[in-house]
Amino acid sequence: MVTFLPFTLEFRVLEKFRDITAQNYLVSWQTGNFTEEIFNNGSAKTEPIITFVFNSASGVNEISFVYNGNTITISETITTSDILIINSKEKKVILNANEVDYTGVFPIFETGLESYDVEVNGTKNYDVTIKFFNTYL
Repeated sequence: MVTFLPFTLEFRVLEKFRDITAQNYLVSWQTGNFTEEIFNNGSAKTEPIITFVFNSASGVNEISFVYNGNTITISETITTSDILIINSKEKKVILNANEVDYTGVFPIFETGLESYDVEVNGTKNYDVTIKFFNTYL
């Protein structure tokens, strides 16, 4: 004789899964501050890598990325050809291969369409690339 009993089975997601291909957003040749939109098509939050490439820079010593009410600010002297990386996954800010200090909160993109602001002081011409993977639960 076989008896069936009710039971509950709980699964815990220890690691979100993600797309194989990264989403890349490029904003080129900026000479001032700007606001743009970004779309996270996944069903879970994602941690972007934001790369600034300075084509020219004079008097630049503060860079801020504002998303969803949170700001991360880097106060470093930037010169022409510098590369600044904000890595939200690893919680590191890298300037020309050297880890640097920052204040604020690393951006974590919500699902759907959201806007972000980039603020850079001084005289500059720069590109910003935002790379992230759509993640799912």
